[in-house]
Formats: sequence, structure tokens, C-alpha cells
Amino acid sequence: MTKLLTIFFVWCVVYAIVTSTLFGFRWTEITLPLPLQTLILTAFLVPMISLVFAPNAEKLAEFLLNKGAGSDHPTAD
Repeated sequence: MTKLLTIFFVWCVVYAIVTSTLFGFRWTEITLPLPLQTLILTAFLVPMISLVFAPNAEKLAEFLLNKGAGSDHPTAD
């Protein structure tokens, strides 16, 4: 269950970043070709997911599952 919750949290972060970045491109009226927009977006998104969001999402998922079970002990997957 921890893995599914982690995937959901990472998906939420990816969705928010992609949406806000694309909105930002429109808001600033920057007209870039789609491949360049994709390059800029992935250059920021991939390291953030790998180094920041994925590890913290897993910790958050474990915390929520342990809290919901009423236990202070971590569960093993």
C-alpha cells in the first residue's frame, strides 16, 4: 500500500508542476516550440522528482499509513 500511496503523491506533484509551468508559459506569453517547452519542463522536473519529491513522498506515505494504523512502529514492505 505504501508504494501505491507514494506513486499517487508523486503523480500529484508532477501534475501540479506540469500544469503550473504550462500556465506560466501562457501567462508570460512565451511562445516556444513544443519540443523546447518539453525540454525546459523535464530539465526541471526530473531532478526534482528524483532528488526531492520521491524520497519525501515515500516517507509521507509511510507516516500516514502508520498513523492510520495507530502504530508508532514503521512497517516493512
